[in-house]
Amino acid sequence: MRHPTAFHAARPSLRSPVTRIWLPGAGAAGFVYAFIARDARGCDLEGAARLNRFPAGAYCSINWFLDGRVDIVAHGGDTVRRPVARCAVGGCQTAPFASENEGDVHAFIAMFYPDAFHALFGVDLAALQNRFVDALEVLPVHARHCLTPYSRRATTTRAAAPSRTSSPATARPRRCRSGRACAASAAGSRWRWPANSLG
Repeated sequence: MRHPTAFHAARPSLRSPVTRIWLPGAGAAGFVYAFIARDARGCDLEGAARLNRFPAGAYCSINWFLDGRVDIVAHGGDTVRRPVARCAVGGCQTAPFASENEGDVHAFIAMFYPDAFHALFGVDLAALQNRFVDALEVLPVHARHCLTPYSRRATTTRAAAPSRTSSPATARPRRCRSGRACAASAAGSRWRWPANSLG
């Protein structure tokens, strides 16, 4: 049997969560506010470190959870426990809210201006307010081609780093740490953004 000290020394060091934000390029700036990627895989987060806190905001979002899952645990002054779908549409939020990671979470988010979101997808913004809804239930058929293929891929591959020649996300990521470009390449291409949408 390996000596306990030697076993402990052989364990890989835990990594810190990585968050990246990309501002849209000229082709998408009229309807997208920002693209965000969050990778907490291998971080072994516990307790309060698993919480994600968000302010109230007027933006709508499409959220892909490539690994792990997330529950909404607080909204305004209320304590709740609402699971969020693997690919979810979020409406405008009138109060701060918090979510909790369940397991290692790897996520990609596209944030839209609300009027542009309605114009693109015809979704009733009032019905989405303060909610996160399964994207397959609310997005029109012409938008659904991006939802399930990448989710299926994410369950069988651990989101390998995209090629520099094919990833629009390699263009000037902001507020980022070095590393892979997460999901922005695949999610961006499946949404058929204009070629320069990420700058």
